[in-house]
Amino acid sequence: MKSIRWQSGVVGRGWQIGLGLLFVLALLTSVAVLVRIVGRRASPVQITLATGTPAGSYHRFGQALQRVTTDHIEDHELDWRLELLTTRGSAENMRMLRGSLEADREKIKTVAANNGRPEVETIDLIIAQSDTPTVRNCRLVAPLFPEVFHVIADESIASIDDFRGKHVGVLNKGSRTYDVFLGLLEHYGLSWQGDDADVTLHPMSAQELVEAFERNTVGSDEGPRIDAMFYIVALGNELAEQVLSLPEAHLVSIDEAEALKLWFPNVNPYEIPKGAYGHRMTIRDDGAKLMQPVPPDRIPTAGVYAMLAARSDLDTTYVRELAEILSLYPGELSQTRPSLIELQEASALAEKYRHGRGDEVADASDWFAAPHAALLPGYQADLSLGIPMHPGVTDFLTSDEPSWLAQNAELASLCLAVAIAIASGGRAFFINATRQKRLRAETYNRQLADLVDNALKARDRSELETLWKELTDIFNAVVDDIEHRRISSDAFHSFKFPWDVAKDLLCHREILLTEKDEVAQLRRLAGPDAVADETEIEKQD
Repeated sequence: MKSIRWQSGVVGRGWQIGLGLLFVLALLTSVAVLVRIVGRRASPVQITLATGTPAGSYHRFGQALQRVTTDHIEDHELDWRLELLTTRGSAENMRMLRGSLEADREKIKTVAANNGRPEVETIDLIIAQSDTPTVRNCRLVAPLFPEVFHVIADESIASIDDFRGKHVGVLNKGSRTYDVFLGLLEHYGLSWQGDDADVTLHPMSAQELVEAFERNTVGSDEGPRIDAMFYIVALGNELAEQVLSLPEAHLVSIDEAEALKLWFPNVNPYEIPKGAYGHRMTIRDDGAKLMQPVPPDRIPTAGVYAMLAARSDLDTTYVRELAEILSLYPGELSQTRPSLIELQEASALAEKYRHGRGDEVADASDWFAAPHAALLPGYQADLSLGIPMHPGVTDFLTSDEPSWLAQNAELASLCLAVAIAIASGGRAFFINATRQKRLRAETYNRQLADLVDNALKARDRSELETLWKELTDIFNAVVDDIEHRRISSDAFHSFKFPWDVAKDLLCHREILLTEKDEVAQLRRLAGPDAVADETEIEKQD
């Protein structure tokens, strides 16, 4: 009976369990949304971005990005805030991003203390040159803008070979510019160490480079003097423009950029356009004054990209939202410096490139190659930064793709129609089967009712034996229907009561008729008077 009851009730309990699970799911979803909203309003997450020197392009771009994210907090419902740390440059940023070594953690503590933020323990984002040796947990968020090798020298230097015996300034040790310049000197066969070094190096800050070069042009002995300087910056950099405004300063070409890829794979050929740094007045031999473009012609050189990178375990949601901001507000970011106008062009080209492709984005170079190639004059090869893309960026790039439902609307409509038809047919079948079971049970109940009537009318035990056989046949038929699920357990319960009534009535009638037969037999044996008594008994019965 328990097995029969379970079989018939499983459908109803299944619906109850399903509805209960849906309710629990809806409740958990509501709680999660509420927690997210309350958490966003209560304590926004602080994301730390390591930039560069306070006067450098990286820090100024970081300030622009911080301002844009702050201005659009409500628009994008951001639950994080961007905080900046000034640093010595790309190499230091990359080491702090790693953060796994004791030296890395000590460096973070030192830099954070110097910035007045001793609570910082991890670096979430960095800006670095794309040729910086990466660490294991570095993931690309976006290339930002090209940075060009600037070799600025006085009139005594026409090429890099003329560096022999000269004093050359470069950014401080720890900067990626310093490391690149050593590779450049080695490529040209110039030494910088020992008493017989070909070149005397002067590592210093960017502002000190400008001051040292100016002292050389005016012959001042108030500090170090340099004949040339090496600087990797975006086009239009103010310090580079300040130096190139001096009459003696000019740009020296680097025409072996392809060969430099042996040292730095992410270095690519580049050209500084004619007039990139405006015009300056010159005096011809005849005394005439002319405004000459700076540089007067295209200067072949090399370049790398400034990139925004994140640690691999930074929350995917934060990175996706940051990638969206970079895509939506390139104009606001490029307003900080005219040289960052490439951001706006790169974003537009990236958007066009992304939507023009049907395949999936595989890695960083797959997304950024075409847009940046368009920004690099004379650069024909694909740009490959060789850095894995952060999953948050991948989510952003694929978020605009149509869903499977939108792409297969007709098929989905057909499947929905078929499902509705099947569900409707199944429901109709279920209702009909239930109705048939109920009708079958009612048929048995009517048979039992007829059997009860016949039992009341039975005059002898032979009729009762026939009714017993009918009752047994009905019972066997009901059991067979239950086994084959032609009637439900509820129908069996409704059948059980009339069956018990019929059985008890037959037993009672059998007892009465048996007693009647016994009394009649005794009276016949007793004589004629007993017959009259028998007739009276029959009347009473």
